[in-house]
Amino acid sequence: METRLRHRLSQAFEYSLSGAACSTDGWESRVYAYSLSFPGQFGSSALYNKAVLLQAAVSVHISPNAVLRGKYSWYSMQGEESLGTGYEETPGSSRNAWGFSLTGTWNRVRKGEEMRPSWDQYFLKLAMLASERATCPRMHCGCVLVRHKHVLATGYNGSLPGLPHCDDIGCLIVNDHCIRTNHAEMNAITQAAKNGVSIAGATAM
Repeated sequence: METRLRHRLSQAFEYSLSGAACSTDGWESRVYAYSLSFPGQFGSSALYNKAVLLQAAVSVHISPNAVLRGKYSWYSMQGEESLGTGYEETPGSSRNAWGFSLTGTWNRVRKGEEMRPSWDQYFLKLAMLASERATCPRMHCGCVLVRHKHVLATGYNGSLPGLPHCDDIGCLIVNDHCIRTNHAEMNAITQAAKNGVSIAGATAM
């Protein structure tokens, strides 16, 4: 069972709440729940045995180019001696986690005028924009294929055309990887091939 709530109180402030609970026969029958995450982190958590996951997050839009995010989560799993892996591993059958992130883009200012972004910065921003179309909650990625300062094709991680998306029916996990979606780079290459565009000598951003 899983439920989510997201509400934007104003142009500058929004919050998200989510909760998930399950009862399975162990790791082999695990399920994946949506996880509030920072950019660059996976957006799902594996639940098995008798488990509960509660999360809260807030986002404050400091400016059009900067967002401050904070999150808190409480995770409990019956019968486990420790939770997490590596440096994140903690003893006990429950754990609390919290954190903050500040993301944004700033341009240097010279003589009172904003400087133009470099070509690399420009194409990377296009890739970030493409990532907003991604349909897998585990990770949002975008890709732009570029040659001689021209965009050849774009892509984002998502399902094949005509097939259901993770956002609609959930991820399809095999060996801890979602196989319902293609990588952003693969979709960009596919788009170029579909449109008859040669990508010889191109750079993937």
